[in-house]
Amino acid sequence: MQVEVSPTGESRVRLDVTVTPEEVDRAIEATYRKLAQRVRVPGFRPGKAPRNLVLRAYGDDAFFHQATNEAVRAWYPTALRQSGVEALDSGEIDLPDDHGHLTPGEPFAFAATVPTKPDVHLPAIEDIKIPAPPVVVADVDVDRVLEEVRRSRATLEPAAARAAETGDVVKMNIHGRADGEEVLSQEDFQFELVDEQDSPDRQFPGLSKELVNARPGDIRETVLSLPPDYGQQELAGKSLSLRIVVKEIQRKVLPDLNDDFARTVSDTTTVQELRELIRRNLERERREEAFNKVASEVIDSLTARTNLVAPDILVEAELDSMLRDQRRYFERQGMRFEQFLIAARKSEEEYRQDLRPNAERLVKRDLILEAVADAEDIHADPDEVNSQMQRFTENLSRSERDMERLSASTALRGSIEEELRKRDAIRWLVQSVSGLTVPEDEADEPVSDAGVEPAAAETA
Repeated sequence: MQVEVSPTGESRVRLDVTVTPEEVDRAIEATYRKLAQRVRVPGFRPGKAPRNLVLRAYGDDAFFHQATNEAVRAWYPTALRQSGVEALDSGEIDLPDDHGHLTPGEPFAFAATVPTKPDVHLPAIEDIKIPAPPVVVADVDVDRVLEEVRRSRATLEPAAARAAETGDVVKMNIHGRADGEEVLSQEDFQFELVDEQDSPDRQFPGLSKELVNARPGDIRETVLSLPPDYGQQELAGKSLSLRIVVKEIQRKVLPDLNDDFARTVSDTTTVQELRELIRRNLERERREEAFNKVASEVIDSLTARTNLVAPDILVEAELDSMLRDQRRYFERQGMRFEQFLIAARKSEEEYRQDLRPNAERLVKRDLILEAVADAEDIHADPDEVNSQMQRFTENLSRSERDMERLSASTALRGSIEEELRKRDAIRWLVQSVSGLTVPEDEADEPVSDAGVEPAAAETA
């Protein structure tokens, strides 16, 4: 078999395949053997009838038509592998208009048009310089986190003879209606008033502002506009009418900032050690923020300089992945994705088109990172691949046989290897253009694993 590859533009190549007479004869023989077992010729057992009788019973044209189709389907994957072309899908096979059928003892030719990843012509990376943002943690930043940790451990006491303020907790009877039906009725409900400019309330957006200056005995009526992605899917995108009877105003009493407090919220033993832990956490977060900022800028710069066009087939695959992730997100929130679409007044296709620009950006990013990994000979560490595969399979609830099959999956291993290559490529890029690195022991460590218990870790 001979295969010639020629580009046709728009991330496609043409394969011109010529098959030898010997391969043609073997293909015809293979089709004959299969047919001989199926075609019934009077007086002969299956598979024992002479070839001329089998062909007469089946029909010469039908036989060679079937032989041609079966042979081309078998030859095409071989031609693709021989060409070295990385196809994005199965492509389209083109047979000449006058090709006829396979002819014993003669060569046969066919062609295929195959979509491929576009060639990425990287600019000189050394010409790109992006200053790394400074990583600075001031004492006031540590003080702010300490205050938030203390507030998360506060106790409540009555706030006598004054109106409600931001930070207070209001005890109230609350009743809510949506679309004329009662959807909420709760006695002695406790609600903390927050500054929604800093931390929006997901349960009752806008209610804190309505309850500032409230006093025991007040009756407040208000209407809240709930967002399309509201946690209760049956209320998403609707107006919620509330009637509130204020019963008590409670203020938060913060615990003293001492060594006992430090031991309560972390593995540290003194306030000074707690401050140092919080500072390290903040420094790590800001290093990661700086790294991500440079990473985004260098990818944007390379995208602009390479003039990449994202192949539609990759964009569609990315859109499929994004929509699957969206469905999983809403399921975790106890919602249905279809309910979100109704609230957003969009069809799935309209929402898909809204996502398209981001999908194109992600495809271009991946193409660039793959090109960088190829250019710099970046490969995934086999030990890390094995570790990632083990971590992945441990998080799944599957049978032992399924786990063994998954662990041996070349597709899973290849996917993990590619993700690690892209991760290391972005690290190389960021270091090359800014000098900024992410310490290996910090790169993948969750903030909440740094020593502060959950109530503190969320703020630290």
